[in-house]
Amino acid sequence: MTGSRDKDSGSTPFFLPLGDPPRPLFRRPGILQHSTIPQQLWGVAPRIIEGQTWWDQQRTRAYQLNNQCCWACGVHRHQAEEHVGILDAHECYLFNPQEHLATFQEVAALCRPCHQFIHIGRLWYEMSMGILSYQAFTQCFARGRKILEDAHLPMSERHQRIYQEVCIGPNPSASWPLDEDHPLYQEGPSSPDSPRQPWRLLYKGNLYTRGPGRDGILCLGPYQPPAIPNPKETP
Repeated sequence: MTGSRDKDSGSTPFFLPLGDPPRPLFRRPGILQHSTIPQQLWGVAPRIIEGQTWWDQQRTRAYQLNNQCCWACGVHRHQAEEHVGILDAHECYLFNPQEHLATFQEVAALCRPCHQFIHIGRLWYEMSMGILSYQAFTQCFARGRKILEDAHLPMSERHQRIYQEVCIGPNPSASWPLDEDHPLYQEGPSSPDSPRQPWRLLYKGNLYTRGPGRDGILCLGPYQPPAIPNPKETP
């Protein structure tokens, strides 16, 4: 999974500002369309490749870029309805289902509810394990869904499947883990024409995948784009 919730991420409120907090410089609700991370890439992220110093710099920059406001909904960290004072850092990717590639794009700052909506699989796991109530799950889902609807944007493919199955389907208490053939188990965006192959992270021109060990990351070397067939050479 992406993002950060650790104690030194800038998520702990040390004080409440006097007067009205700064307004957001921008809102990008489309961030909530971000698909969940393919399970094969859990733990494979730029923040792990680069290390803590890089991660601290990137997330601090993300917080400052929008006046300490959520990039998706625009709420200031001290005006949030829940988790007051908290901003999470989230790594954004561009997914290529045909090649099973996740290309790193940027680090965004999100309020906790927006971040939870993106990582809806994690919330679903917590609900199925009894850590989170079904009501809290559906409230988080409804909030993110409304932000997208107000911006006339659809939910991601996986969010739509979870909405159909968990929120309005016959089995809101689906257990975890699911059978590997269950459609909700298939993490990340999918393509019917894409062969089954491992997902890989594309970062700074190199490909990465999960390596040995709990936190292991394996560098596969430079990315080589697939060859484009020449129409003149087609028999």
